[in-house]
Amino acid sequence: QRAVDAVVKRFGKLQLAHLNAGVAATSNVLDTTLEEWNRVVSINLSGVFYGLQALARALGGAVSALRAPWKEPMGVRRAATI
Repeated sequence: QRAVDAVVKRFGKLQLAHLNAGVAATSNVLDTTLEEWNRVVSINLSGVFYGLQALARALGGAVSALRAPWKEPMGVRRAATI
């Protein structure tokens, strides 16, 4: 929220933003700890969610989110994406 507020304060409005953050577990799915999984979820999902909330406030609710493809997450060759 602070980053969005700083942009609006400096430039008067926000027209476009790119949320680019993501991490992957460093081990395969069987060896991934709950702590490591929670870190991945916190950054990849919650981070984007909070960013979209801040952007929606600045843009009056008009936001769109796209997901880039991710090859072989956590050693899984086929995975569902949303």
